[in-house]
Amino acid sequence: MNDDHLGQQHMTDVAGKYPRKMDETVVSRETGGKTVLLNLESGGYFTLNRVGTFVWASIDGATRAAAIVQRVVGRFEVQESEALQDVCDLLLDLERERLIELHEVAKDA
Repeated sequence: MNDDHLGQQHMTDVAGKYPRKMDETVVSRETGGKTVLLNLESGGYFTLNRVGTFVWASIDGATRAAAIVQRVVGRFEVQESEALQDVCDLLLDLERERLIELHEVAKDA
């Protein structure tokens, strides 16, 4: 397997998951089209641009990441492949910063 195939498989894995915010430990503030996320446990913060803010607002624990990608494609002028890469990268970054969790099943399922 080449690296490109592994990257595609990884994106497919992420796209099939349900992102869920870490509500008890994360505070978010939107200002001027950007959102700042603060992890209260670690003290780390993360700034989202306009598209990231849209993705953050779409994270509800019941919506699959692939559906969020489709929302991004519908809202912004972006190709689906680019949106898939960008959304999956963002979700993995947010998970690494302990701002979200990626679940196999939807919330309340």
